[in-house]
Amino acid sequence: MSVVYSGTTARMAPSYRSLKNNLIFMAVIFSLSPLFCSFLGLNGNIVYLSLMGGALLFCLRRIRYKFIYILFFIYVFISSLLFSLRWQEFGLIFYPVYFAVAFFISISLDKSDLIQIAKVFTLALNVILVGAIVGFVYRFLGGEALLEIKNPDGRVASLFLSTMTNWYVGSIIRPSGIFDEPGALSFITCAVCSLRTICKLDKRTTWLMLAMGLITLSVAHVIYCVLFFLSSQIRLRGLLYALPVGLCILISAISFGEKNEFYDELDSVFLSRFEVVDGKISGDNRSDLLTNAYNILNDHGLLWGGAASCVYNGDKCNDMFLPFGENILSPAALTGIIVSAPYYMLLMYLLRVSVRRRESLHLLGFMLLLTQRPYLFSFGYSMLIVLVISSIMIFSRREVHDD
Repeated sequence: MSVVYSGTTARMAPSYRSLKNNLIFMAVIFSLSPLFCSFLGLNGNIVYLSLMGGALLFCLRRIRYKFIYILFFIYVFISSLLFSLRWQEFGLIFYPVYFAVAFFISISLDKSDLIQIAKVFTLALNVILVGAIVGFVYRFLGGEALLEIKNPDGRVASLFLSTMTNWYVGSIIRPSGIFDEPGALSFITCAVCSLRTICKLDKRTTWLMLAMGLITLSVAHVIYCVLFFLSSQIRLRGLLYALPVGLCILISAISFGEKNEFYDELDSVFLSRFEVVDGKISGDNRSDLLTNAYNILNDHGLLWGGAASCVYNGDKCNDMFLPFGENILSPAALTGIIVSAPYYMLLMYLLRVSVRRRESLHLLGFMLLLTQRPYLFSFGYSMLIVLVISSIMIFSRREVHDD
């Protein structure tokens, strides 16, 4: 008996399947790791395209050439072509290349692929997260940085025994694992947890990953955890038992912490970010970026945006515009709505599927993460985001069995 997905028999030798899926995993993790790229002496985009190119070779014969897929790809190509003509910069035609490669690979995947990829990510992230916790304790006990490298954005990242970080105050660090910043580790962890949930993998492991991910001290991670909790089947009796115990631990920690320097440092890097000051949450670092992106759209128009120079010339971008990245309007400000339409279509799709059932609320959390990290067209992130979307579509697809 064979399982058929959309009329295509899912057949691939196990060794080739594993190699392809491992290449996809490495393309995401290695391209997003400044530590790995610095060791190789290569840029992340080169690492991503090289590994994804290898994975694509294994997928060519399994790509489902549906009319809707072809139509979508034609739209992406024509929009980028018009974008490059509008700004008279030929290189802009390659702007969606990271997403295009991820898209073609994704339409060749099946359930077995996604489950295997989710398991590989899980194993690696558990090692990285344990390392983040060990590094956090190492720094808290007085450990010094063992290595320093420069991240792609110019900020210095330090190695504290088993984790990198570009952000610390006193004895408190916000671990980033092997990635460029704590938010990246949190985002990848949450994305993999959504992928695991859709693939119906063990919930206890998923919860453990989310719990360890709290070491990043990310506000967005906390919000995702709350929505993941609301989407889970939690027994009320167990919750009633756990709540008093949790409250006692929290009260004891705060009472003890108020008497030492650790509490003050933790408050400055994490707890204070939940405070409301002048009607604004202290941890909100996106409002100003959102305003700047809106001003670009207001000045230059919605169709093509006004910050295309930021795609290929960072110095010119910094001279022309105030920071406007990492918010829901930044893709439109960068390329205009025509090129960035797939990103906004993605947000609407996630919103629609997340409110259908309580079990899908974790996807609302993932959607909110994407409003802060709109990286659909960025190397590394594009494949990870597409994996989550593909898993939603594939696992909701009706299977056809042939005897």
